[in-house]
Amino acid sequence: MVKKKICFIANPISGSRKSQNINRRFLEKHLDMQKYDFDIMHTRHKGHGMELARDAMANGFDVITAVGGDGTVSEIGSVMIGSDKTMAIIPTGSGNGFSRDLGIPMKLQGALDVINGGKVRTVDTGKIRSQSPGNDGEWTPFLSNAGIGFDAYMSDKFDKLEKRGLWSYIKAIWQEYWSYEMHEYRLVVDGKEVTRESWLITFANATQYGNNATIAPHALLDDGLFDVCIVTKFPNWKLPMMLYRFFNRSIDKSGYLEVIRGKSIQVYKDLSYAQIDGDFISLNKNIEVEIEPLSLNVVVPK
Repeated sequence: MVKKKICFIANPISGSRKSQNINRRFLEKHLDMQKYDFDIMHTRHKGHGMELARDAMANGFDVITAVGGDGTVSEIGSVMIGSDKTMAIIPTGSGNGFSRDLGIPMKLQGALDVINGGKVRTVDTGKIRSQSPGNDGEWTPFLSNAGIGFDAYMSDKFDKLEKRGLWSYIKAIWQEYWSYEMHEYRLVVDGKEVTRESWLITFANATQYGNNATIAPHALLDDGLFDVCIVTKFPNWKLPMMLYRFFNRSIDKSGYLEVIRGKSIQVYKDLSYAQIDGDFISLNKNIEVEIEPLSLNVVVPK
């Protein structure tokens, strides 16, 4: 059997810090050495995962493993979209939304067992860009979801938290919710126009943001469609109920979530920011979002 070349790109400061345990001794003991030849690399700054993944592809690695949280996974996966290479994931972040959607175990040994199994699934990805008259912006790819509104606003707040994790996120949401104002959005979804006043709008490829906070319970990673999730105004006293429904996958039963499925969306709004896979980005007020069907190969459980 011809061995595959696999590299592990580890973020040493990802949420749980478990990535620091992915070292040569651990891999020599637990990786299937009859199947793989391996190398390890470490990210040093934001965006470094993209550089290392590009280098790994150019150097003939067959499987490129993201060892980190959603940010690391998004960086590495984004440069592999459309290639014949395969991404693997060892989730060591605080949210791990994309990994959870794929069914990848949160424990190091379990995630490595998935890699040893070697089953590959091809999934959809998304892309988003600013629009301006006569000048469309550069596309920015994403894996799980992109959003505008409160989720984008909170992504900036989450990035500044000293301590990550579920309860830190819930506390931040509770503190910021009361002063956040609703906004009106005009959307064109596959040619059909709708106008909504909304708390947030998420373009969901996967079901969740992370930590099992589920915005799109019925989204599928390989159906060629976004679940455009529109959360409308709800009474303030229902905030605890809404948070509860986010985490028990029943937000669709709240009465305050509208889902429109589509491949191509244009949005006209008065906000100039968004989030992609949990990272805050600045965009023009007019944006465009498109699905990239079956564009990324990922190692998944058998």
